[in-house]
Amino acid sequence: MKALSLIGLLFYSGFSIANSHEVSVGFGEFLEIEDGFLGVQYRHYLTELKNDGTPYGLQGYLQKSNNFSVGGFKNDDWHLYQADAEFFIGRDWRVAVDVTQFRDDSALFTATRDTIALVQVGRFVSENMQLGVTFIGERSEFDNYGVDERDTETAIAPFFRYTEIDNGVGWDVKMQKVAADIDFWQIHAGYYLAKNWQISASARLREDDFDQSVVELQTDYWFSSQSALKFGIGSALDDGGINTITLIYTRRF
Repeated sequence: MKALSLIGLLFYSGFSIANSHEVSVGFGEFLEIEDGFLGVQYRHYLTELKNDGTPYGLQGYLQKSNNFSVGGFKNDDWHLYQADAEFFIGRDWRVAVDVTQFRDDSALFTATRDTIALVQVGRFVSENMQLGVTFIGERSEFDNYGVDERDTETAIAPFFRYTEIDNGVGWDVKMQKVAADIDFWQIHAGYYLAKNWQISASARLREDDFDQSVVELQTDYWFSSQSALKFGIGSALDDGGINTITLIYTRRF
């Protein structure tokens, strides 16, 4: 599951609704990449997002708007392409699917390709809490001097999400445990100081070697209901320095 923690950052739009399109462009550096990468993502909401009292960054989720996304990032050696879809069924159910392909061509005469498919099914057990499970399949392909290797791995990850917002202020907390060859936890805790400003912490915690875990601090600031900027810095726990930097601009229209 080495590629699972990489996050894909464009899809098609069949029709136009005001405030239902979202484009994000970003720059970042990851721990294992010498050169930075550039990424782009397009997301389309099938219903218009209402500018109510909910935080701008949570409007799609809290208003339960079905949406689709496609995007990717790259530098000279690394390429990632990703597409996802999220559906809200009735008042109680949420289904999300995600397909990501990651390629590493950094080594001479060697190429690595990982394809990851996720299906997440959740149920809203209360107004604020969602419980569910994520099914994960990963296929790894390794080509070294013409010698091909293939490997397939599956995993399951129970998750919960708790969101409590009052007048634009409150918590959004997500957590899941991935049971695979290497078990790890994915945690995200965000606090909205206002409907346009969130501070958060994200972590990927390994159970077998806690020092190899990665933690990132982030802030999202919406200048208006149409534009936002996200900035994050992260570090591996076995290294006191900064290992990841991300800067993403989002435009909604």
